[in-house]
Amino acid sequence: MKTNNKDTSTMRKIVITSLATLFVLASVSCKRTSENVELKNYRDSMSWALGENTAIGMQNIGYDFDVDMVLRAIEYTLGGGKQPLSEQAYNEMMSKIALTMQSTYKKEQQKAADEIDKEEAKLFEDLMKNDPDVKMSPDGFCYKVLKQGKGDNVQIGQVAVFDYKGYILKDNRLIDQTYGVRKPIETLVGGGMFKGLQMGMSLMNPGSIYRLYFPSKLAFGAKGNEVIPPNTAIYYDVELHSFHP
Repeated sequence: MKTNNKDTSTMRKIVITSLATLFVLASVSCKRTSENVELKNYRDSMSWALGENTAIGMQNIGYDFDVDMVLRAIEYTLGGGKQPLSEQAYNEMMSKIALTMQSTYKKEQQKAADEIDKEEAKLFEDLMKNDPDVKMSPDGFCYKVLKQGKGDNVQIGQVAVFDYKGYILKDNRLIDQTYGVRKPIETLVGGGMFKGLQMGMSLMNPGSIYRLYFPSKLAFGAKGNEVIPPNTAIYYDVELHSFHP
C-alpha cells in the first residue's frame, strides 16, 4: 500500500525526534572546543546549539559519515527538495542508525557502571581490611554486627519495626534517621524498601543492631534521590525492635 506524503513526513519527524533524543544522550560526555564565532541574537544561539548538539551526537555514534553530504541533506531538506531516498530506504537507514546509537550509548553506560563497581569494590575492600568485624554477604553488601539480638531472623514478607540512621559512605555524612525525628518505622520487609535493605534486614533478629554497607546498585542506583547523589554507596545503622506477620 502506497503511503501519502503526509504519512511520510510524519514518519520522518518521528524518527528524527527519536534520534534527537539519542543525540542529546550521546553529547553529554563530549569535549567542547572554543571558536571565534559571533552569535548576534537568540536565533543565532538557538541555531548554533541545535547544530552543535547534532554534530556531537553524530561524532559519538561511531559512523564514518560524509560531513559535506550531511550538510547538503540538511540544506536540501529545509529547501523542500525531492528526497533521493525512497521512504522505505530512508526508514531502513534511520532504523540502523538508531540501533547503532542505542548500542553505543548502552556500551558507554555499561562502561561507566563497571567503573563505579570497581571504585565501590575498593571501598568495601578497605572497609574489611581496616575492620575485621566487617563481613561481606553473599548478596554483595557488607555488614557489621554492633549488637546481636535474640530469636528468629525477620523474613521478607513480614512487618518489621525498626529505627535507623543512614550515611554517605565516602564522607560519613548523615542523610536520614528516625532517632529523635519520628517514630520507628513499621513496614513490610520487601515492600517499599530498597533492595539492599531488604537483604540486610533478613540477617537480623529482634534486639539486634547492624551496620549495613550498600553499593549503589543495591541502594538508590544511578538515579539517587533528593538527598543521595546518583551512584553513591551508603551505609545504614539499623536497630530491629520486633517483627510480626
